Amino acid sequence: MKALKALSGGRKRFTDIYQSFENSATLTRRLRELEERGLVRRIPLIAPGESAVIYYELTDKGRNILEIFERLTRTMNES
Repeated sequence: MKALKALSGGRKRFTDIYQSFENSATLTRRLRELEERGLVRRIPLIAPGESAVIYYELTDKGRNILEIFERLTRTMNES
């Protein structure tokens, strides 16, 4: 949920998302799982002569799941 929420504002680099996690291995593992499930898209951008910069963004499916989680959270907090 943390990774989905971190990406709710749009495309972000790994380092921008990392602030919400204990360590980079945890985040890497979570992003791979979300990508495999079709919730997150990994976007490598390669500039000539530079290393690749990897961005992540929610897919439509990821946005829908996040919206459901947020509605559930609001409903639970209203009770």
